[in-house]
Amino acid sequence: MRNPAARRQDAPGRQKLILNTTPRVLSTVGFCTNCGDRLKDSHRYCGSCGSPADPQKESEARSAPRTETAEPPAQNPPAGETTRTPNSVDRRTLFDDGLLVLTPEDLILYTSDERDELKRIPVSTIRSCGYSIMRRCLLIKQRVNEDDNLQKLLAEKNSALENLERQKANLEEKLKRTRARSKREEIKENIQSMERDLNDLSAEMRQLKADPTKTKLAREKAADIKNEAFRLPKSPAAQSSRNPRDEYRIWEYVVRRRLSDVPQIKIDSFPYGAVVVINGRVAGTTPLTIDKPLIDDAILKGRYDIELLKEGYGAAKMRVTTDIADSHFERVELRGRKNPDYRLDKQIEEMRRGAPDRSVDLSVYGVEREVEGRHELLLLAGDEMLVCTKDRGQCLYEIPYGSINDVRYDRGFLRGSGAVKINYNEIHFKNLEFDFWIDGQDGRISSSEIRRRSESLVEILNKKRKGSKMLGVPNRIRAPEFFIVTENDLQNNFSRFEPFEFERLVAKLFERKGYKATVTQERGDFGVDVLAEAGREKITIQVKHWQASVGGPDVHKTLGSMLTFGATRAMVVTSSDFTNQAREIQARGAPIELWNGSKLRGEFRQHMLEAQH
Repeated sequence: MRNPAARRQDAPGRQKLILNTTPRVLSTVGFCTNCGDRLKDSHRYCGSCGSPADPQKESEARSAPRTETAEPPAQNPPAGETTRTPNSVDRRTLFDDGLLVLTPEDLILYTSDERDELKRIPVSTIRSCGYSIMRRCLLIKQRVNEDDNLQKLLAEKNSALENLERQKANLEEKLKRTRARSKREEIKENIQSMERDLNDLSAEMRQLKADPTKTKLAREKAADIKNEAFRLPKSPAAQSSRNPRDEYRIWEYVVRRRLSDVPQIKIDSFPYGAVVVINGRVAGTTPLTIDKPLIDDAILKGRYDIELLKEGYGAAKMRVTTDIADSHFERVELRGRKNPDYRLDKQIEEMRRGAPDRSVDLSVYGVEREVEGRHELLLLAGDEMLVCTKDRGQCLYEIPYGSINDVRYDRGFLRGSGAVKINYNEIHFKNLEFDFWIDGQDGRISSSEIRRRSESLVEILNKKRKGSKMLGVPNRIRAPEFFIVTENDLQNNFSRFEPFEFERLVAKLFERKGYKATVTQERGDFGVDVLAEAGREKITIQVKHWQASVGGPDVHKTLGSMLTFGATRAMVVTSSDFTNQAREIQARGAPIELWNGSKLRGEFRQHMLEAQH
């Protein structure tokens, strides 16, 4: 009989993964050429990224390219490269006009050395992207003059409204002077028609001013369209080994992925903790929710090759489409191996070291009640339900009470106890189900007591469900140990931190420097990620965990935030570098500091790394 625990489902919190798909070779001695971490002689897989290790000379491993570093880019960067750092840069390719870089917010064209910014196209203004066969280029259609055209549209509608009102007034005067009955009826019909047009136009104007969705659609519809063409270099030395058309296809997919709601892959397994490998790279451990990753070969083939590995169990394989229109969920029950394979188990154990961290700081969640299950620990906090491993070391699921549809006790057939069935929703997935079984401690707790505890849990969850309005899971609060900076973090440019985690890390740096640091909300932050205060000094800090250089628009945005927050100074902190345009703003006397990757690593080494010794 299938174990009911195999129906457990993932939580709304998600892990993001953007993989570098360029084939790499690892050395069993020296350094991993995919992520740059030092390898041990006994390792068959890199402990950080999980890539397989093949024999290679240490000198070759040292000289291999590393995408995570923030050192100045080479004069001739590769023609196509998909980065591994989460949420920083989706893709960077050398085109004929310069280096084209796609970030979650902008499509940026730099000079070939990535020092000067030539053009910036906000992703939100891109109407479409595709490969033009006739022009042999990547064609970007951008919406421009949105606000100006919207104002013109509103002015035209106001003018039409005024004209209708004048015409109606004239007809009403004409009606007063008309005596012929047939003529009066005709005028009355015209007045009624105008009143309907006036009401419709007035309602449309009110909606345009009051309804953000209507306003957005009207702005986009009124915009002019500007075409931007990007062509790959024709010189053989500048081209990659990939077919140029394939490179255009990948860019088309990557941009369209940003234009739509980025689809996700959800994988759950019983038992928990299976290592998920996507196209040869470790993505995490189950339960896992990630954005569909950017893998060149997968994009061209239209599918991901996924494998689930766990010590003592047989491998489970599956294929998932790369289609950006659909998210994908897979639930797998792993089967134990009949014959032990210690060598494979050792490889899986080493691959597990490259999986993302799942720890949380439980002390800040305000846990109100703990319920021990057969395979996990259920923690009821103020706004959400957390499911952790029994040793509290890993957080498996986070389910906000507001996203729960139904909670019920399902008594087991011909048994004295059953499961608490929790049906809930996520942004990309609906009607998910998590089955929680109270731990009977091998028969030491009676069936009647298990039922009583289960029904009590159902009652509590239903009360919290009805009283909660929080639907989405906030960013996971990491355990304090997660933010301990190591020399390895400095070497690989903090690649294990996602952007919001990197913001918190920068806040902790300023706390070590004597400031009271606060991380702002993620959306609508006015270009400020961290506020640092000490006495009368107040600093607005924008944090960019990018590989691409930070340009002038981001610096201007941070300068503008000083007035909003009443700050005395502004600062932009990046793990990469700045363009010449950004530095020129500072050189003209603007009250802003620019910390590039080298400066930032020096500050961490002085205030956080040395403090550990």
